[in-house]
Amino acid sequence: MTSLLIAAVIAQGAQAVLSLPKDLVKGPADSTVVAVVNGKNITAAQAQAVLWDWYAYDATEDLIVAVMVDDAAKKAGVTASPEEIANRLTGLIDEAKKSLPPGSDLDSELRKMAMSRSRLALRSRIEVLVKKIAALQFKPEDSRKLAWIYFAPRSAGEAGKAEAKSRADTATDRLKKGEEWGAVVQSASDHQTSKPTGGLLGWIQVSELPSEVKSSLTGLKQGGTTGVIESSGTYAIYRVESDTPPLAELARLKEQFLSRNLGKVYDQIRKEAKVENRLGKKN
Repeated sequence: MTSLLIAAVIAQGAQAVLSLPKDLVKGPADSTVVAVVNGKNITAAQAQAVLWDWYAYDATEDLIVAVMVDDAAKKAGVTASPEEIANRLTGLIDEAKKSLPPGSDLDSELRKMAMSRSRLALRSRIEVLVKKIAALQFKPEDSRKLAWIYFAPRSAGEAGKAEAKSRADTATDRLKKGEEWGAVVQSASDHQTSKPTGGLLGWIQVSELPSEVKSSLTGLKQGGTTGVIESSGTYAIYRVESDTPPLAELARLKEQFLSRNLGKVYDQIRKEAKVENRLGKKN
């Protein structure tokens, strides 16, 4: 059943500023019996009477998010095609089906969670647009395959940091004298997990690293090595193993980037939007 809020938005012509799902289920006539309990009828009019008070806030929040994201998408120059939205909706529905007991009716189970196909469709559009906005921030040229030699203080306080820094400086001197990278990793690194692979960290987006690391890696090409970098009380030396990711790796890097940054992009959209939800105000 379509909530009063959605019906009101449609009646006021909000389609001009908000793309609402086209498959909203219209409520039945007021006299329609929607349930019978011990011989007593519950009508559509009775259900409609409580919908606003019980569900208007949640529905309004969904619409607020939809408008915010639509505006952000227009500003960013991205759009969501019907096919893209339909594909994401299919994915959400498939995910929902997996959690249902055998023989369950999807629509009935969705209703129990205050959800419907039309609401999923609206959220599908939101997800597609936010993902496209986030994708604009992904820079393929920012990808580096990195290895490191890591040095952690072995005691508390400044003495521990100084000792770790001294070991890092010694490792740097060994590299400058031509000693093989792998040999220095094996004898000097405190990072046990990456030692067997020569300190390999894998492909990383440099822009997501701490500023002190990012600035040291800027401009380094394959085979380039940084000096000793201090970050969060530890020290490291980085080496660029490759600066040209293969296409398959680039696709994986992009998906990882999006999964890490979708929430950040949404938060930024929310922060920049001027929102006034008047439902919480008393007349």
